[in-house]
Amino acid sequence: YTVTPFYYLIKHFSKHIDAGDQRVSATSAHGALSVSAFKNAAGTKLTVIIINASTSQVRVDFKATGETISAIEAYQSKEGSYYQQLDVEEGDDVVVAAASSITTVVLDI
Repeated sequence: YTVTPFYYLIKHFSKHIDAGDQRVSATSAHGALSVSAFKNAAGTKLTVIIINASTSQVRVDFKATGETISAIEAYQSKEGSYYQQLDVEEGDDVVVAAASSITTVVLDI
């Protein structure tokens, strides 16, 4: 088999989202971002998928209404670089969505 960029696209929506997870409301103040979010059945993890269709990077600051974010990890795909883990400072709830990219952010809540 051959691993293609499409494989990584699907990985963004499948690696951290399991059967029983519920899609929850997610919004962005930036018009170029498409955002989907899923909360696990135990209520301890929120997975956010961000598609940045613009030609500019966008800083994304996360807030989970009624929840406290205790940890964050992020993975990003863009042309030529697929599903790479991003460095996120402990205690920092900001991720940079690169231009023309898809980013998966996993929040422990």
